[in-house]
Amino acid sequence: MKNVLVINFKSPPFHGIGGRRWSKISKALIRKSINVHVIRASWMDGIVPEAFCNGESISIDMQHPIHDPTSWIKKINDKKEFWRRRLNSDYTYFDEGAYSIEALKTAIRKLIIEQKIDWIFVSCPPYSWTYETVKLVKEEYGHVRVWVDLRDPWLTANNWGIPGLSPKQRLAEELRHAYVGDMADIISSPAKEILQEFRNNNHPKFVHLKHFYDKDDFPQRAIENCEMGHERTWVYAGQFYVGLEKYIDQLGDFAKQYSNNPILVFSKDVNQFQSRLHGIANIDISKEQGSQVFENVEHAFGLILMLADYNKDFFTTKFFDYLPYNKPIVYIGPDGAVRQFLQKNGQQLTSFLPFEVYSLKGYDISQDELSFRVEQILNLCQSNPSKHFC
Repeated sequence: MKNVLVINFKSPPFHGIGGRRWSKISKALIRKSINVHVIRASWMDGIVPEAFCNGESISIDMQHPIHDPTSWIKKINDKKEFWRRRLNSDYTYFDEGAYSIEALKTAIRKLIIEQKIDWIFVSCPPYSWTYETVKLVKEEYGHVRVWVDLRDPWLTANNWGIPGLSPKQRLAEELRHAYVGDMADIISSPAKEILQEFRNNNHPKFVHLKHFYDKDDFPQRAIENCEMGHERTWVYAGQFYVGLEKYIDQLGDFAKQYSNNPILVFSKDVNQFQSRLHGIANIDISKEQGSQVFENVEHAFGLILMLADYNKDFFTTKFFDYLPYNKPIVYIGPDGAVRQFLQKNGQQLTSFLPFEVYSLKGYDISQDELSFRVEQILNLCQSNPSKHFC
């Protein structure tokens, strides 16, 4: 494998979490002397940093009608587009890639021919870009292999317009999903439950590719100084997930129990957290802003991991980002794969009972480092498990 194409919808220079997984993997592939070319959406001006793309980068103009609704005429036209797609069983109106498919195809053809691409990695969603990539490659370039990586559920997604599909749209989406499941050479996800949406998902081409941490993000001083901080400060960073309300109330109980411990909550959903945790003096809630979170994590006594019922089995990006710090972890949430991992691999700190606080100091984190995941990817590409799929 010499030349690969990574289709990463929210690739840097965009700073969102959606493109982070595959920008990191791209960096590690480059370090293996692989030429990495990138197709991304034009979320931000600028270029893809050389660390994530040592080949050609193509930016696809964003054309989603929901962006910049500046006039009543535009709002009316947007509503017409919503109903046109619904009545014609087209991609959901909220699939942000569905408005740039022809430009995507042109870019893929160009790079396959000019750069002699042998593998294409598609970070999914958007589901439209995923399906159209697989269909194009399998119909026109049989020698090129396609790896699809789903960071979110497809048919059971809570976003991208999936919950509001009409019956005809739903059927069309299921057919596209099934086509990708049958035709992609490898399909991976950080959550096993996402893979279970596909038929024959016990086949070796369906891969549980967990998230990871990147040791480049952790200066040696951070790892060395990860013992107990001077203050018992606890840090939570994350969204106000659907169904999280009862667990946020438990966070409030924890804060009241340890009222002399500052608790820092970082989230884009500041208002929701404030309305739920109002009046608890030792909780400070502020908007999540990149490196600011990890500066506080480095100096905190412990970390708070809070999951809802629907994502109790999801090992999130932040879970792995937390590992190198070796901090005590408060788990607040339902019983699931994450809680069971903490119970199996950690030591419960009984001084905090009835709250669940675990130390993972005995856990070998090297198996969750970026380079380990990339070796897994390269080995799978070499073995090509899809050749026996039917």
